[in-house]
Amino acid sequence: MDGELSIKNTRSIARLGATVFADPSLTALEMPRLDGFQLIARIRREATLRGLPIVVLSSRTSQGARDRALAAGANVFLPKSRHRRNLVAAVAACLLQREDGEPPAGESARH
Repeated sequence: MDGELSIKNTRSIARLGATVFADPSLTALEMPRLDGFQLIARIRREATLRGLPIVVLSSRTSQGARDRALAAGANVFLPKSRHRRNLVAAVAACLLQREDGEPPAGESARH
């Protein structure tokens, strides 16, 4: 999916009145037209979407890509790997954040 379509779909959900999101948004950084960094920044600029947890799954593993994604507003950055446990733990942390209103605790949520 490209980033433009992702933002359009996310806005549609917000128009339905969602303020607490049931699931985190999983995004890549490499997408056509609107990359993941731009997508995250646009989501964070929209008042109705600010509470949406964002998990980045990326083949980019550099510290710079991680720092840039987190600075844009991602809650969690995970390199793409075969370790599904990390993804499950990150999504669980986002869901727990939604329940108690607190961000995921410590570095474990930002692998």
